[in-house]
Amino acid sequence: MCKVDNIVRMKRHLRRPRTRAGTSRYVGRAILAYAAAVVVALALAACSSTDLTPPAAAPPALEVTRDVPPAVVKEVFASVRITEPDKSVGQLDRVVVSPVVVVADSGETVALSAQAYLEDGEIDTGAKLIWIVKDIRAGSINPDGKFTAGIIPGDYPNAISVTATNKTSVGVDQTSELISVTVVGENRPASIASIEVLPAGPAVFSGQLFRMRAIAYDENGFVIPGVSFDWRVNEASLGSVTASGYLNVQGSPGLFTGAVSVTARWQGQNLVEKIDVNVLEERPGPDDMTVQVLPQRVHIKFGDNMQLRAVALNGLGELVTGTQLRWSVDEPQAGSITGGGMFTAGVFPGVYTEAVKVEAIIPGESGVIHAADFASVIVRGDGATRKLDGVVGRPGNVVIGPGGRTILVARAFDPEGHPAENVGIHWEMTDDAAGTINENGSFKASSQPGSYPSSAKVVATQDADGEQIVRSDTVDVSITGLLTIAEISPVTSTVPQEQSVHFMAYGTDENGLLLPGLVVRWGLADETAGSIDAFGNFIATGEPGLYENLVIATVVQPLTD
Repeated sequence: MCKVDNIVRMKRHLRRPRTRAGTSRYVGRAILAYAAAVVVALALAACSSTDLTPPAAAPPALEVTRDVPPAVVKEVFASVRITEPDKSVGQLDRVVVSPVVVVADSGETVALSAQAYLEDGEIDTGAKLIWIVKDIRAGSINPDGKFTAGIIPGDYPNAISVTATNKTSVGVDQTSELISVTVVGENRPASIASIEVLPAGPAVFSGQLFRMRAIAYDENGFVIPGVSFDWRVNEASLGSVTASGYLNVQGSPGLFTGAVSVTARWQGQNLVEKIDVNVLEERPGPDDMTVQVLPQRVHIKFGDNMQLRAVALNGLGELVTGTQLRWSVDEPQAGSITGGGMFTAGVFPGVYTEAVKVEAIIPGESGVIHAADFASVIVRGDGATRKLDGVVGRPGNVVIGPGGRTILVARAFDPEGHPAENVGIHWEMTDDAAGTINENGSFKASSQPGSYPSSAKVVATQDADGEQIVRSDTVDVSITGLLTIAEISPVTSTVPQEQSVHFMAYGTDENGLLLPGLVVRWGLADETAGSIDAFGNFIATGEPGLYENLVIATVVQPLTD
């Protein structure tokens, strides 16, 4: 009796012939297919008297499919032309921005564009543009140059920066341009609302020269530039202070209440802040470090954003570099905060004492030091109930496998886009063929692949002023099938020696739906041409020439019960 193991062992002796640049890989595959067929036929003939004639080799296909449960596997190929190394890119000369000055209403969006020019006057189409807002009062900008004006009218010189960068043979070259912003509206001059002293309530020792700093904020919590500060010691026995804020401590150990005052002066306005100073009996050690939130009192309207910052100080009042910060909100109703300190106020007005927390991890001489500080939040509001204006379900299009489960969420909002209050949310299916869902949004897909537009529905209701407001939204459902078509991009690529190109592979099912969760394995038909990593990044190291079907992408769709 013939055993399958014998056939497998015989096939393992076959080796795929390596193709060379300029030679079609299909010839090698045809030979391999023919040889494999002969091996199988001879093995079967050894166990049977039947005369088997080896079948003719089928012409190789550009896409190879192997249905080997529990996975569907396809291979696709891309060709690469390797050229001589690129000549050195010229140096950047300037960036030309349009518009050169931004004039916008509060909240208005303006699309900015920029072009980088080389020293020879040619446009550098390969330059990368980096957009940054240097004065956050002016507004915000996304990576594509889409600027949204802030809420405070005024002139903001050089508020936006765009930097063009380019790789040259000698390194990275860059050049920048600044754009001024004018936010149109009723111009209410800013006023000094508060002063933050760094550090607040310093702990010092006799004989120490301690550095103090001050920052002035307006009523919206923004830093006011150009403010001058006058320092004064109110308790002569403590010591003296210079105009720059250096405190020369001469006092005996103890607490000096209100001993130092600083006066902020700006455009005819004056504001005074007093601080306590604690003189210690022992000198602070090298690890006596603190962290402080700026500002420590946040006045903000519900739903608005504010950038918070924090600084770490050593025992001498000097700034400590290399500090890692971790932000959190201890009172969820106050709002939320990102890892970078961008705070978003909640929807419920009120005073939230020490609601925001920052933890600092500071490198010290004896190891890592942890310190923490807090900021209080005052959320302003109009006190009126925010009426329901609309609801949106997320994600808007669910792409899921047969029988898969996911959670759908909904957001109800008022006419200004803020979250609406006291809203009831209910989910239901409009097309039962797509699957099932409970009232809380827990969705289970059916077993039938296909597209089901608007098949899940969310309904939001609100009782306000004696009436019931009802709003709804729908969600599309796409249930994926088996991997039917695999594609690679780019199909052909030209890359200079020692340069790289990124390949991508993806697949669609029988309904043309893009399949998520595919596994892609990368390889090369001719390893002398270069190398490719697990992410599809190919580096050309081979001789110049055309390498047909060089890049091999094996696309795998795992199948589960």
